[in-house]
Amino acid sequence: MKLDKIIVYSLGPFLSAFFGFITIPIIAWLFEPHIVGQLSIFNILIGFSTLFFTLGLDYYLIRNYHHISNKENVLYKVMFTSVFFTILMLIFIGLFFYYGYELYLPFGEVSIWVYLMVAVAIVVVVISRFLSLKLRLDDNAKAYSLYLFLVKFNILFFLLVFYFFYGVESFENLMLIHLLAIIASFLFLLYFNRTSICFNIKLDFELSRRAILFGFPMVISGVAYWGLTAVDRLLIERFLNLESLAVYSVGVSIASIAVILQSIFSTVWIVDIYKRADDKPFLIKNISQTLLMISELTIILYTLFVMSLPIIEFIVPPKYSDAISIMPIAFLSPLFFIIAEVGVVGLGIVKKTKIIMLITVLVFCINFFLNYILIPIYGLVGAATSTLICFGLLAFLRIELSCYFWAKFDRLYVYSIMIFLICLSFLNYIIPDSEAIYLYYFHFPFFLLYSLYLLNKYKSLGFITNLRGRFERRKVKK
Repeated sequence: MKLDKIIVYSLGPFLSAFFGFITIPIIAWLFEPHIVGQLSIFNILIGFSTLFFTLGLDYYLIRNYHHISNKENVLYKVMFTSVFFTILMLIFIGLFFYYGYELYLPFGEVSIWVYLMVAVAIVVVVISRFLSLKLRLDDNAKAYSLYLFLVKFNILFFLLVFYFFYGVESFENLMLIHLLAIIASFLFLLYFNRTSICFNIKLDFELSRRAILFGFPMVISGVAYWGLTAVDRLLIERFLNLESLAVYSVGVSIASIAVILQSIFSTVWIVDIYKRADDKPFLIKNISQTLLMISELTIILYTLFVMSLPIIEFIVPPKYSDAISIMPIAFLSPLFFIIAEVGVVGLGIVKKTKIIMLITVLVFCINFFLNYILIPIYGLVGAATSTLICFGLLAFLRIELSCYFWAKFDRLYVYSIMIFLICLSFLNYIIPDSEAIYLYYFHFPFFLLYSLYLLNKYKSLGFITNLRGRFERRKVKK
């Protein structure tokens, strides 16, 4: 992929994470903690729906889109199957209201109005998943990045509109803000796909059967991954309260600034790597180099984040001060997940989707057990610790089984970096606040020395020279 296109693809996740980073403290200042906790559960529900109701058909498209002739026809047929299933399930659940049953969601008993907002949000998000996937698979970098940016920007925009003109005191208003943001982003997708959208679509049972058979193990894996990221919040709500969940959610959300890298990586590298699935020597070299670079970058980003914690304390409301203690631990989870995503490519190439599913389900069960044990004892830190350990385990299992079923590649140095970072994150928590300044004294020189080491390393390998040459050639072309 050309450098200018990589930059365009990177802008979307970067701006999305940036506006998300701004929005979280604003929501924390404007709303009571129990409402922020309810919002966290709402977002978990939307995330689960996206994974479950797509039926794995999006995975089928990612793996096969570049190898089929009638791409748009196949995409809209599988999208129709997913949307039809989604609406059918939501109608079935809605019948409970009609017959007088009370519907209980994780954020409490809900009215028919709240249920309708959730249902509309789910349907729109499912359709948006396929329409945005089309932009990415068609390599429409500008439109795709703009969509990712609008998803977060729209939330901030409607939040400010409601704050200045209508008021934002209730959970229903906060839900409506998110629903309007989802619909606005969906309208953008409709506009950019307007020339290819086909409304005369019928269910293709044979295509749906093949696609679901391929993708459904990935649904189970995806749901297990959702559980891996959500079970800590659900058990915090169960063992503690919504206020504690709000503190945890704010801490994890701010620490998830590293999700910028995860989003860029998933957008650029993961999809692009399958285009060369038949070139095994290239993939082995690429995966080894990528694992190494991501691990080394993780050290740099982690030390930068820890040094920025005193600044973050100023933007977080005092009632969320406990969130600071879990941020160093929570920061590493999305970065470990990137390592896991690199490691699983080998299993994806040999189509061991059942192995991927079993790994994720196993790690989810371990995470549930650890959270169940540690949250009542250690509270929010127990939840963050359980999740981090399990993301590290997920990366280890995926890498080792890829080496077993596909091909061996270098990985021991990566494991040593992961263990070092886990120990360092625990050290950040164990040291008392009164002595934390000494830890900052350690991070700063360590950051400088390790940066100089990497700079010298990649300069000697010619990486920096090659990168500079690509920029210069790009200028000459212009």
